[in-house]
Amino acid sequence: MEIQQEVRSLITEKSFLTITLILFSLILFKFYFLLLPFDVILADQVSATSWPLITTVIFMGYIGYFMSLRISIAKIWDANVSNLQRFAIPAITGLIYAIITIGRDYYQEFVNHPSQISEKAHVVFPHSLTFYSFGTVFLEVFLRLFGISLIVWLFSHLIFRKRFEIIFFWIAAVITSWYEISAYIETYAFSTVAWGIVSPLFISNMVEAYEFKKYGFFAPIVFRFVFYLVWHIIWGSLITQS
Repeated sequence: MEIQQEVRSLITEKSFLTITLILFSLILFKFYFLLLPFDVILADQVSATSWPLITTVIFMGYIGYFMSLRISIAKIWDANVSNLQRFAIPAITGLIYAIITIGRDYYQEFVNHPSQISEKAHVVFPHSLTFYSFGTVFLEVFLRLFGISLIVWLFSHLIFRKRFEIIFFWIAAVITSWYEISAYIETYAFSTVAWGIVSPLFISNMVEAYEFKKYGFFAPIVFRFVFYLVWHIIWGSLITQS
């Protein structure tokens, strides 16, 4: 009876309902993709928008959410986190990264993603609005909510009995931050990757990991969405039309 009451309280609280809305937005985006198909940029993006992977990420999101409640990660509506920290700071840092990326794109030769299947670097507008919103939720659930929470909970809490959590957090941050640059490492010379891709991309992911820990799950979502909004949607639309 106590277990039933605990489960009922967990699934009816504001944080759980918010996570559910975020996760099930992936299904709404999928219906948009089915009704209004468009060309994607990377081969990986084709599989990312498939039903099996979407349902898997939703399942991973719930697992990550419940694991995050047991480790020292700020809750999504944490009372100790202000809206300035939850929304404004991630928006500013995401904007800074977008400006850095645009500057690199403008002044340096663009480095294609290894799985790129299109001559374009950005999904065309207005499909970019829904596609990059989908990508924001998909990646942050996979990397932050599930990835970091799993590693920290598994090693710090389960194996080492609630010890060394901060150490395993930063190990998890490095591992999940490596995910987006791993494809470049396998394809390009290390010097090309290090100066053209790794430095800003890796650091931005580390910043997202830190903001996830300090400000909750909204923070990396806001960071990435603002970055995508400026880099892919606004800048991508401008250079596509020029």
